[in-house]
Amino acid sequence: MKVSKKMFEISEQMKGLRTEAEVLNSNGETEKAVAKMNEYDELKKSFDAEKRIYESAKDFDLYEKNDGVDGTTAEKKPNAVKSFADAARRKFLVEGTNADGGYTVPEDIQTQINHYKSNVFSLEDYITIQSVSTNSGARTFLTRADDFALSEVAENGVISEIDTPTFERISYKISDYGGFLPVSKDLLADTDANITAEISSWFAKAARGTTNKEILALIAKKTQTEFKSLDDINKSVVVTLGGAYKGSVAIYTNDDGILYLTTLKDGNGRYLLNPNPSDPAKMQIAVGATVIPVVQIPNSVLATTESKVPFIVGDFKSAFVKFDRQKSLISTSDVASTTKYNAFTQNLILYKIFMRMDYQTIDSNAFVNGYISVSTSKSTDSGKASQG
Repeated sequence: MKVSKKMFEISEQMKGLRTEAEVLNSNGETEKAVAKMNEYDELKKSFDAEKRIYESAKDFDLYEKNDGVDGTTAEKKPNAVKSFADAARRKFLVEGTNADGGYTVPEDIQTQINHYKSNVFSLEDYITIQSVSTNSGARTFLTRADDFALSEVAENGVISEIDTPTFERISYKISDYGGFLPVSKDLLADTDANITAEISSWFAKAARGTTNKEILALIAKKTQTEFKSLDDINKSVVVTLGGAYKGSVAIYTNDDGILYLTTLKDGNGRYLLNPNPSDPAKMQIAVGATVIPVVQIPNSVLATTESKVPFIVGDFKSAFVKFDRQKSLISTSDVASTTKYNAFTQNLILYKIFMRMDYQTIDSNAFVNGYISVSTSKSTDSGKASQG
């Protein structure tokens, strides 16, 4: 059967959709396969319409094939359009195949590097940073003790001995952290993108990721406490942490935790989670009689595991310290070598990031490693909070 160019193009699209549907169906993606076949059905309608239009052309060929009007003989002239169409049916010039015309179609390719939107979050913004000049050391603290009363002494009586203060030390030991990235000199010479800036940005991701990982590891060392309701969080602030940390406590949770908090309302139907009036980009929540800042940590940094949504309540400045021996240092070399690369012989530039630091929990009493289970957050607490 002879076909028109448009019929051929539609049929090729139909073949592609059918092939995609077969693959999806074989992979168990039935719904996607059905969607592809629905597209196939729409194209089939277009194909049938084009076929009718194409075949109807023969109804107007009488003048060309038979005698002319009123018994006159039509002059037999070649139909240039028909001849071209016939040739096109035998060999198409199409965009989809490079050799058959695709090479002539320009492509819109940008060499400028674009960036997807992403969360940039570092726990380093919330902890204490101490610069140190030695590889190891310690900090001395007075051991916690409650206030005590002196005994009353009678006239000429004997004064009682009191307990002596005790001290404890928190030690640190600096560790080295680093990584390198090989980059072709040809690339640096020929590209119109700012590769050096991109590498610096890439290394910054590594620095943030390292700090986040180390601080979360310190948090994970403390036994988790389950919060079954917002009242439990309030108790952790008022009783567990107490007045010593009043005014410096925050709730640290992930995207799942924020979603949960956005569902909580008071007895009048007002949401408990609200923007900070002085800084609308930050959030706060009324917990009992206290308004507490809420810090949102991306799920990619602080994950929900085993249906436990993390809710870490505390004063991170008091809890954690980064002992910084050497801030992030980026260096380059075109002669250095590793077990895998030789910058000189391979015409490379080796970019290296190097950091020296240690992370320690200074005050484990300054935070509560809490969580709310998914089942609890959906059933118990949502209803309780909505009652006021």
